[in-house]
Amino acid sequence: MDVMVLKAQQWVNETYKGKHGYEPVKETGKTGWPTMRALIRGLQIEEGISGPNGSFGPSTTKLCPTVSVSTKNENLVKIVQCALYCKGYNPTGITGTFGSNTKAAVEKLQSDAGLPNVDGVVTPMIFKALLSMDAYVLLGGGDARIRTIQRGLNNKYNKVIGVMPCDGIYSRGTNTALIYALQIEAGVAGANGHFGPGTSSKCPRLKQGDNSRFVSLLKYALYCNRFDATNFKTEFDSDTRKAVEGFQEFSGLPKTGVSDLQTWKSLLVSTGDKTRKGKACDCCTRITPERAKAIKAAGYEVVGRYLSNVPGSKLDKKLTATELQTIFAAGLRVFPIFQLAGNSSDYFNSARGTSDAKQAKQAAKDFGFPSSTVIYFAVDFDAMDYDVDVAVLPYFRAIKEEFGRDNTRGYRIGIYAPRNVCSRISNAGYACKSFVCDMSTGFSGNLGYPLPKNWAFDQISTIDVGSGDGHIEIDNNICSGRDMGANHVDVNMNDNERFLEQIKILYDVAYKHATKTEMKSERPKVVDMANQYVCQYLRKDRYNGLKWTPVCGDIDESYCKLADEALGNRQLYPFTDIKTNTVMDIKHLGATLNSILFNPVQHVQDCAGWAGDLVTLVRDAKGNSDKVMDYEVVYQNAKKYFGSDDGFFSLEDLLADVDAVNIGAIVGKGFDAKSIYSVMKEYFTVGINKRFTKFMENRFSGNKLEILNAAVEMLTSPKYVVTRQALMYMFHVKVFGDLEGKAVASAFTDKLLEKANNE
Repeated sequence: MDVMVLKAQQWVNETYKGKHGYEPVKETGKTGWPTMRALIRGLQIEEGISGPNGSFGPSTTKLCPTVSVSTKNENLVKIVQCALYCKGYNPTGITGTFGSNTKAAVEKLQSDAGLPNVDGVVTPMIFKALLSMDAYVLLGGGDARIRTIQRGLNNKYNKVIGVMPCDGIYSRGTNTALIYALQIEAGVAGANGHFGPGTSSKCPRLKQGDNSRFVSLLKYALYCNRFDATNFKTEFDSDTRKAVEGFQEFSGLPKTGVSDLQTWKSLLVSTGDKTRKGKACDCCTRITPERAKAIKAAGYEVVGRYLSNVPGSKLDKKLTATELQTIFAAGLRVFPIFQLAGNSSDYFNSARGTSDAKQAKQAAKDFGFPSSTVIYFAVDFDAMDYDVDVAVLPYFRAIKEEFGRDNTRGYRIGIYAPRNVCSRISNAGYACKSFVCDMSTGFSGNLGYPLPKNWAFDQISTIDVGSGDGHIEIDNNICSGRDMGANHVDVNMNDNERFLEQIKILYDVAYKHATKTEMKSERPKVVDMANQYVCQYLRKDRYNGLKWTPVCGDIDESYCKLADEALGNRQLYPFTDIKTNTVMDIKHLGATLNSILFNPVQHVQDCAGWAGDLVTLVRDAKGNSDKVMDYEVVYQNAKKYFGSDDGFFSLEDLLADVDAVNIGAIVGKGFDAKSIYSVMKEYFTVGINKRFTKFMENRFSGNKLEILNAAVEMLTSPKYVVTRQALMYMFHVKVFGDLEGKAVASAFTDKLLEKANNE
């Protein structure tokens, strides 16, 4: 509770209670909209408005007085002072006198907002800013450079945009202000914050070498979309060109480095240029051979179709098995969408998430969608952050849990939703790909939010293609290439089972080959050697050559040739980890496990697995910078990138390192070795449930200090300097200090413990 906010609430109630249109505010000492609306009603009563409503609209603005040191109306001054307290500024009292302290408090707000005139005068524009819940200081979670942008917009364009928040959070208001600024600079008549035909006709084409306020606005927009041109000056330099190219590539635009109309629209409007032709589409109409030909002829490559119908709806939008074959026959691919309703917050909860996940998995399996197919679950309404917190997040958390329980085909979770919802669910780890409903430009979750980092499809317009029997209405989607759907189905398929069957074939061939070679030795270790042959085959295409021979041994080419023949010269099937829905890096697993089975030196085994990847984590943690960095920054960065798809020590690497140690501990060596096939089959069914705990026990005796010491030694000890430098050279890691190495080691240890504790 804030004592002065309480006094403000008490004063406004005492002063205006009983006046027509005034509604008393609860006296809680907590600021918020109820208090601001009460103060607005007080202002409206002072203005003589007949129907005070607590909304600072056109009439209130028109009648609003300017309040300054010369103002004699004490109530007006007190409203200003109350509002200042509610916004965190100290006028030193609710006195009714506009003295130097009140003036200084107003000046502080004007300065925080970046306004050009810091004079302590409360104009109608400042009054409206005071009586809002907008913040003019950096909020927790805000970005200081976004705040710089907001202050810059206020400084140059306040006469049109008013006073916008300067809280460091890119939002709808910031986005609209950027469009206003573009319109003002371009001389668009009747600037309104909407990117319409008039704005399009006057939108500048910017290239390297240009110098104008337009360039600053371009840099603002780029930064708000996560692409940094390093400064906000008016020069279009090489850094600006690189930022434009990066944004264009990310957004699916031609990579020209020139900011043209399409680039501006993609920066400032969720649909971008709606006339762009995508390579993906989705539809609720069944696709016939004629329609498939029309879609293909229009340049589309992949089609989104529904796994189910909405209960109670007469619309039959469900995919059929015959339709799938029609789509494939036309040279198209398919990505599946699951939606039973999902058009209001009430639909979403944990129980529904579990139920939908089960139905979606079964439907995809019945159709025969292959391993690792992404199924997009729909959030088809303008979900606010509150809706996401209480409904959508629990729904997707339940989907994630259900997909982790029984998912032999390794189906993955995608989301169809507005930008903000896609990003929040994906950042929580509940979706791997986003299908963005950007066509809904008015959605609060689209305007003022950048495209999700994992966007696969961007829905921007509804169009018609084909004619006659081939006519069909489709939603036109830009395709990033992150997901190209499926180009075949097999109702009997299970890639994980097929992979393990291939391991069995590899082992059987290896056992026969080892029998012939090992029997020549005095004490044959057939199973041990067969296991190593299998590992050699798994790693041969990537982890080979002279640098790997001391680590893992030679690759027996004669065995690999026999193995290829036994497999019918086909590649290994992808193997998806059923706990994380991650496609395993089997080559990496094979190399690390081969080192464990072949090399007796613990440090060498480590370097072929977790310790080698640990060195790459330094690169992520430091951004591959030469500069010495603060311990806490390096530590937090390392935690962020550990096991992340955005870093070099990815989840695929982590699983390969961990599983290799665990499988190696069970397989064993020498005369007591067990079949690698039988061990892998059991391990990938039940053993993975406690994989991180087992890894810590098998390699570090379950001791946190031992983990930390081993990691610190790897990154700082003089005795490992040669190995460390070799790995740094191999992975392009720049020189780092001991303190930075210790920060990364601590992050590695803490994240490993966190994963074990969450099992």
